[in-house]
Amino acid sequence: MTRNEIVVGLDDSPSAKVALRWAAEQAIRRQAVLRAIHVFDWPYGSGDVTVDAPRDNASVTLAAARAAYLAGITRVFDEISPRPDWLIQFAKGETGPVLVRQSHDSQLLVVGTGEHVGLGRLLTGSISHYCLSHADCPVVSVPALTDARPAEPSDHGAAETGAKVAEIVVGLDLSRSARAALGWAAEHARATGQGLRAIHAVDVSPDFNMALGMGKVAVPMNASALDAGYREAITAAFDSIQPERGWRLEFLSGEPGSVLLAESVGAVLLVVGTKEHVGIARLVFGSVSHHCLSHAPCPVVAVPAGRGHGADKDDDHAAADQRAHT
Repeated sequence: MTRNEIVVGLDDSPSAKVALRWAAEQAIRRQAVLRAIHVFDWPYGSGDVTVDAPRDNASVTLAAARAAYLAGITRVFDEISPRPDWLIQFAKGETGPVLVRQSHDSQLLVVGTGEHVGLGRLLTGSISHYCLSHADCPVVSVPALTDARPAEPSDHGAAETGAKVAEIVVGLDLSRSARAALGWAAEHARATGQGLRAIHAVDVSPDFNMALGMGKVAVPMNASALDAGYREAITAAFDSIQPERGWRLEFLSGEPGSVLLAESVGAVLLVVGTKEHVGIARLVFGSVSHHCLSHAPCPVVAVPAGRGHGADKDDDHAAADQRAHT
């Protein structure tokens, strides 16, 4: 049973502070309990600790240093003015495995990613990548530069002009994980009053791509170019969430990861599915979600199969046949 709880990894880094504020905002919106977990190594943490020593004693006891360090982390938590039922906990161990274990039946696991981009974020964001590869619940990766202020409810008129105002972008195909991501995105959009745009990216062959004059740039694709049965299956998957007015499904040509990154610029959230594998297999086969996690300019939610509307429908064989037809 899923608890009405959001777990967030906490330390005193800029990215973790932004992730904490984002998680707190979501907890308020969803009336959920927030549980912040700080995982530290022996003896008291990896960050710098400065403690004023008594003038008559140049040494500082380990107990005093530990107390000062824990007080500093607690101050970070207190900056969000936590509600009475919100918790801060301290744990020992490797950060990724601890967060995964602690969040296995939670609504969300929220982690911050570093200020780097591309390979730099991939290398420094090993905790977020570990959580994405192993967590049972949806994982939210929040970039350090995310504006954590509340987003206003969506203006459906703005959607018609192409403006991304409080809009959630979700990647859609026929896999179980993508259906779970769509279901999660729809539920979150309704809970927060935000808009939703589902993107189905068709990674056509280079020759076909060039013949259409598309090159490397993702462009809108006429859905009639797809096999009729496949197009109808994608549309049916979108319709299964009973879209609200203003929600829309778009077909674009291009490599899925790159298309989703381009379309998420200005969005409040990018939602993607993770494959049904676990561990290193999910890392290998979940390249789109990991690519988005490493590069997206907005928070990314990675939803495992089985955590959303329609997730019990196994259409992975149909998903393997994603191709364009002239």
